Amino acid sequence: MPSRLYGIAGRQLVSDLSMAELEAFRLLGDHRIDLKVTDNSQFSGPTQVVFRGPAELGPRRFELECIAGEGGLELSVADHGRFVIDRRGGRITFVRGPQAEEPSAVSELVLGPALSLALALQNVWSLHASAVETGGRALAFLGVSGIGKSTLAHELPAVSNGYCRCVADDVLPITLAADGVQALPRFPQLKYPPDRQPGAGVPASLPLVGIYLLTPRTSGAVTVEPVNGYAAVLALVRHTHCTRLFPQELLRRHFDFCSRLVSAVPVWRLSYPKRRSIWPDVEAALRSAHKPGSAARVRGGMGVAAADDHLEWSFSSQSPSRQGHLSRV
Repeated sequence: MPSRLYGIAGRQLVSDLSMAELEAFRLLGDHRIDLKVTDNSQFSGPTQVVFRGPAELGPRRFELECIAGEGGLELSVADHGRFVIDRRGGRITFVRGPQAEEPSAVSELVLGPALSLALALQNVWSLHASAVETGGRALAFLGVSGIGKSTLAHELPAVSNGYCRCVADDVLPITLAADGVQALPRFPQLKYPPDRQPGAGVPASLPLVGIYLLTPRTSGAVTVEPVNGYAAVLALVRHTHCTRLFPQELLRRHFDFCSRLVSAVPVWRLSYPKRRSIWPDVEAALRSAHKPGSAARVRGGMGVAAADDHLEWSFSSQSPSRQGHLSRV
């Protein structure tokens, strides 16, 4: 198959592998190449096990091993093959295993952990989140699986009379740019068929102006409360894809990014009772929070924090690997 070019997470990706999930993001003509997915190449020099254990990706369960070396990262998936990500995140090489002929499994692995790792190496971090676009800006909704991120992102447009639209449902890449924190919604959501991708046809980047931690409850009114400092950083860390696959240096960069992010974009706890009639109240609360002059708007459009304004972190390198169960990657 000839190589094809796609616009993914603000990057131009060229792939030698056929993946139907990418077709909604196809590009035509000549473009720069930021990331390449190719097949059957060799990799040498892995030196340290980062993670080894079972992982769930969608309905599937895989045995994963992630190894870090001078050349980059190697993600081995039992029976399916190896994914080698070069140290700058510019190339993903797939070495086929005996069960690699199952196209959907290969796509889930390439567009799941392999792509998330490659983007992280380029300082693009994939939140486990849904998102809506309103007035050319993005609002992100974070929470554990099953808490209602998808429901919220689809119910809000239904009651908003054009105020917002869903642009992401499961994965939202974000990055720090010269003009502030940007959401990059053009990204394949594997739970959707190729012709129903929420990120297709939306801008390549949107200013991220609010992050909401969802905490549904059984009764009461809609409340929006600020989450600051340490608690906000920990929430972002918990809701970033693939952090257990990050080697120490990538963990440091990720924590630094999260501490800078919370000084640039407000983080809020959104609480509401889980009943269908509540969605107009939720939409009204968000609309009020982000109207001109409100306290929830982006803090001065700041792109990065001052040097002494972000949190300090320390790391232990006593254990050479992390073993256990990785519920989501």
